[in-house]
Amino acid sequence: MIKQGTAFWCFLLLALVFSCVVQSFGNDSLLSFDRSAILSGEYWRLITGGWLHHNAPHMLMNLLALSILWCLLIPPLTDGFCLLLLVLLVSLVDLGILILVPKTQHYWGLSGALHGLFAIATCLQFIDKKRLAALWLIGLILKLVWDTAHLDDTTAQLIGTRVHVESHILGSMAGLAIGLALLLWQRQAQRNRVNLTTKD
Repeated sequence: MIKQGTAFWCFLLLALVFSCVVQSFGNDSLLSFDRSAILSGEYWRLITGGWLHHNAPHMLMNLLALSILWCLLIPPLTDGFCLLLLVLLVSLVDLGILILVPKTQHYWGLSGALHGLFAIATCLQFIDKKRLAALWLIGLILKLVWDTAHLDDTTAQLIGTRVHVESHILGSMAGLAIGLALLLWQRQAQRNRVNLTTKD
């Protein structure tokens, strides 16, 4: 089911415009993920870095993926909350790279955060569409295994840098953690509603 409504399109447009505005500063600007700069105290790069891309094809690929994912995102979340989750995931991926992937000096792209959004959507499908959720989860795992085992030279040539598989894994892990927490919260809220109905 395709999500519709003015609020949805406004939030999607906001995400796309923000990414384009950040990109206009250049991928080596004061906004990019630069390990040495971050460790020197420029912590805002953890928030803005993932919104930058290595080149125009890289940005267009990720923005197209974001648009498709946003349109097909089915879980019972408001559009504004989805946008907040995307911002959070960008920062978590950047922080994860800083701490867990010391060999990465520079990083560009939304792909890690997009994997996280997909993981959240997958977890929330378990509320009432368990079979679909299981298929999505298997698909995510298979993609991560494929990414890890095979170098994607075609994509690397197109975006002008290697495919950063580590960010995909970090984003998926962060998304699964957030998704499981939201799933538990949703189920608890459902139980509370049932209990209130029973008492009435």
